[in-house]
Amino acid sequence: MMNNLRTLQELSECALFLSFKKSHLESLLRYAKRSRYAPGCRIYQSGSRNEHIHIIRTGTLVKSFPATSSSIPFETLTAGMVWGHENIFSLARTYAYELSTGDQSTDITSIRVYDVIALLQRNPELTKTLMRNVLTLQSQTIAETEQALSLIMKVHAVLRETLHTDTKFERLLAMLTNHFGVGSALLARFDNIANTIVVEKSHNYNPALTGDTYPLASDTVLSLVYSTQNPVIIDGDNFERQYSRVPYFKPLMAIVPLMNTDTLLGALMIGDNDHELHVTPDAIQLLHATGSLVSSTLVKAVDDTSRQQNEYVKRDYIGSSNRLP
Repeated sequence: MMNNLRTLQELSECALFLSFKKSHLESLLRYAKRSRYAPGCRIYQSGSRNEHIHIIRTGTLVKSFPATSSSIPFETLTAGMVWGHENIFSLARTYAYELSTGDQSTDITSIRVYDVIALLQRNPELTKTLMRNVLTLQSQTIAETEQALSLIMKVHAVLRETLHTDTKFERLLAMLTNHFGVGSALLARFDNIANTIVVEKSHNYNPALTGDTYPLASDTVLSLVYSTQNPVIIDGDNFERQYSRVPYFKPLMAIVPLMNTDTLLGALMIGDNDHELHVTPDAIQLLHATGSLVSSTLVKAVDDTSRQQNEYVKRDYIGSSNRLP
């Protein structure tokens, strides 16, 4: 009984069922199913038919684009948000992304699309209200998705240009600062052999920072990404004095790991001097999606550098051999 009352309250607070009468919500309650999903559980597969409306009670659902090595997350749905509502008036609609639970267990209330359609058939006066609610949610989703797609496409275009890698990274970081409305950005690489951090490129920092190398053991921020392989956000809510010791310090720092399959390559960071600025979960997901595209370019940059160094060593060796008596 208590669970039913709680679910009824959740339905009444859901934006999809805004302005529904209690009797209509009670009708929906009969069809509602509460489920708990483990972390990383796929709820919807790209291109498949969807027959359910999902309302998040606790936890998160993550939208991501399928990719060859790993999916690219771009949006996070949190408690109280709804997904699948667009199929009420468009049963055949499919989506180009996957939907999975986040890194914690997620509780969801699900209702079959057909049960909602049946409710509309019995109560045709609800159709206009529900359509208005769906259109409101759609307009919000479209704006957010288009923003994410726009950035990803721009980043992809820059990384595919036939430019020097250094120029590509400079354009990338400038693009990120502009998109997220922050003052600076940084791309770092982890050298696992030497246990060092290499600043591949920085934007709106002292130019001398680019190319700088320093021990992981002395770092207090990027080392957190290195040890956990998870995104790190440092702002006014969790600031500690030790964070200010790094040469790239900003009062706001949002950092995501750069992965190549299961290998940690480095980190991508945006930062700002505004103490009041905060980074949303969606922004982190979008930054993470960008990082997924950057990883392959970083791998190529490292390979090119290694190849050049090997060539120099080879030339020096041949040159010294020719000089021997």
